[in-house]
This record gives sequence, C-alpha cells and structure tokens, in this order.
Amino acid sequence: MRMKTILSALAIVLFSFGLVRAGEINNVITFSPGVRRILPDPNSIPDSGISLYGANLAYKRYFIPNISSQLRTGFWMGEVSQDTDIEGQTVDISEEFTLVPATLSLNYEVLPDRRWNPYIGAGAGMDYININWSVKAPGKDRKTGSSSDIGFSFYGVVGFDYFLTGQFGMGLDLSYNYAPKADVGGYDREMHNVAVLMNLNYAF
Repeated sequence: MRMKTILSALAIVLFSFGLVRAGEINNVITFSPGVRRILPDPNSIPDSGISLYGANLAYKRYFIPNISSQLRTGFWMGEVSQDTDIEGQTVDISEEFTLVPATLSLNYEVLPDRRWNPYIGAGAGMDYININWSVKAPGKDRKTGSSSDIGFSFYGVVGFDYFLTGQFGMGLDLSYNYAPKADVGGYDREMHNVAVLMNLNYAF
C-alpha cells in the first residue's frame, strides 16, 4: 500500500512537471482579471489609497526559450471618499478613478516548456489616468470637476502559470507599478500600486 501511494505521488509530480506540449509554442494571449491597490499617499487628498477593479489583456512572444516579451494593456476603475480637515472645517472629498495602463516588459521564464512555469519580469510604459472629483464644504455648494493625464510608469512582476493542456492554462500574477508623476486632481501625484491578477492563458 505504501509503495502504491509513493508511485501515485511520483506520477502526479512527473505529470505536473512534464512537457506541456509536443511542438513549439511562440505566442500566449492572457486575460487577467483582478484587483489593483493604489497605496496611501500622505501628499494627496484623499490620502487613504484606493482599490481599483478591472482586468488586463496581454500578448506574450517568446524569442528564445527562456526570454519573452509581453505587451499589456487594461482597464481599471475605483472610487474613494474621505472626510478631510481643511482649515478647521470637515470637507467631504470623493474621487472616481480610471486607469488605462500600457506596458512592455521582458520576462525570464524558468520552465517555459513545462506545465508549471514560474517567471519574473520588468518593464515600462504609459498610464492614462482620469479622475472625476467632488468636494463639499460646510455651508457651500458641492463642487465637481475632472482632470486627466498621461505619464510614464515602471513595472515589475513575479508569478507562475500552470498549463492544463498544451494550449490552455491559468496562473497567478503579482506586480508592482510606479508612476513618478501624474498631474491629476489639481496637483502632481507620485503613485505606487500593487496588483494581484488571475491569468487565463491561451498558447499558440
């Protein structure tokens, strides 16, 4: 019985780390829904941070077995509201935040021809940011407005993919994104955000 258990476990391991496909795969399209968190910024108002929900769409191309490039874009939205003390008055400030990133990265693929494939990557790109804001001070009418900007961003990622078949797979993606300057909401913002994504992959 013990030998049968050991052999069964060994078969599972060999299957998991076995070759995914016979034949060469050069391209992967990935749809990645998830959550992105803009970290709190003491220099911005509101300063509590904001959670964005949405998804990325990516195209990956292998140049050599362990190196790939990936082009990503996405659409993310979220909102935040905060009571802030300004000159002794409690002011209600709310923002609706839209983010459309576009990044190009280089990735190191650890096991590109196996079912389990961890990877790490880094890249840069441009972010489109739009904020619809609303401010209500005591005894005054609510003021609303919007502003947008396009700025540079830098990107780092670590994750893994697991291919269920030679073409279809899924995985997990953890990324850090940094935008050094975004002129939205009436002032420059330095934005740090992290994202957790679930990858749904199609390879061909």
